[in-house]
Amino acid sequence: MQRAHFPCRQLNSRTIQSAALCYLSPVFLGKCSITSAKCVCKVQEDGFEKAWNSVCRTRDACDSALQGMKNVAFFFSAISTQGLKKQRGKKKANDEDADEESDDADEFPDSSQLASSASQEWVASHATIVNHKLCPSVSYWIALTTPNGAPSSPLVIHRALLECNVDVFTNQVPCHEGKESGAMRELFKVLKDHKNTFMEELVNSSYQYCFLEEFESFTGEPDSVDLDECSTENVVRVCLVDPSFNSSLSLALGKLHVAKLVIDQFGFQSDGPVIQGNETVDEQARLSDKLTVLVNDIAIAMKKLGYALYGGKVYKKCDKAKYTYWYKCEVEAFVNSLAANHSFKGRLLKDMKKVIEILANPHCEVIRPLCVDYNLIEVNEGQCWSVKERRFLENAIEDKDIGRVTPRAFSPYDPTKRAGAEVFQGNFGKTVSQKQKSRAFARIS
Repeated sequence: MQRAHFPCRQLNSRTIQSAALCYLSPVFLGKCSITSAKCVCKVQEDGFEKAWNSVCRTRDACDSALQGMKNVAFFFSAISTQGLKKQRGKKKANDEDADEESDDADEFPDSSQLASSASQEWVASHATIVNHKLCPSVSYWIALTTPNGAPSSPLVIHRALLECNVDVFTNQVPCHEGKESGAMRELFKVLKDHKNTFMEELVNSSYQYCFLEEFESFTGEPDSVDLDECSTENVVRVCLVDPSFNSSLSLALGKLHVAKLVIDQFGFQSDGPVIQGNETVDEQARLSDKLTVLVNDIAIAMKKLGYALYGGKVYKKCDKAKYTYWYKCEVEAFVNSLAANHSFKGRLLKDMKKVIEILANPHCEVIRPLCVDYNLIEVNEGQCWSVKERRFLENAIEDKDIGRVTPRAFSPYDPTKRAGAEVFQGNFGKTVSQKQKSRAFARIS
């Protein structure tokens, strides 16, 4: 006997999983922290039917709370279910079994006992099943903008969602590259019921109920609307909050649509390129390149760690210097060291030769290279000797140019002592060998 459709245990579409890994991961990796959340409707023993009827309204309220938060970039949500015992026990959200609602499916009646109607009568006629098995809930996968994708505390999200009169479970999700990424696993849990018949019927029933209530409150004539002609909403939706993600997220969603993901989209600008089955030239130019995203992420990592490019080689800020960079290593050695980091390992192993070739080019401008001010020689306390003016200068390089402009050298000299240009002239009158470049007294030439 064929079984009824119940909440899925997992996302079974490998096509959707692959599209998300390839095209959605670059949108948030290194830029966003990911928080998962589950909002379980508060219900009494006699209030399950009302809770199920209102679950679409509950999602709208929770969505609005997230959209009002400053650092939320975008989020995916799905109307979902929570086992009654789990909801009452209030298990932690990071329990992997907490989202496996289908574990309860074995106790459900056979499909012959379930009606296929998508109307309001469905919930009412199966109140016993709903009451004893599943609580209505909303699952979230939330991307928050943070410096370099640093982890963000889920407490802020937790507090905001508590205002929506729901029980909230939140968890900060680790982000890294590859199939085993915790962020992608949590996303797949949200997407798993995107075209599940059982969940579609529940959502459709709730949507019609909420629509009828709203219509009655405005017109006072509930009988004048034909529910068969009423629209509905999908189980899964994505909401864009930060417009700066509009382009990259639109491209990723285009790929997910091609992979047959059923999803509603909110907050996107309509003037962006329409993504169809055939890629536009603009899409090919941007997405050909996960390589472009990789190089950009390397640039972010270099800046954060105090590294820079100059003449196809890698330089690092001197330990005691405020402005000056000195020769550190060849590009190949630096890229290989980055490959040991889990954030880069998967991507670099595929494109390492290409990355090295790009960055080792002496004329590379993909990552902004250092600009050398040959007039300046940095000494202790952040002061610089001006060769032209033959005197020490304070704040010789503006704050906005730190990390972009470097003096030609750094010398651990005390600027309070009297000295003339002869202190420095001997160090810059000849070409310095590669070995000398790595010494404590550095020179960029």
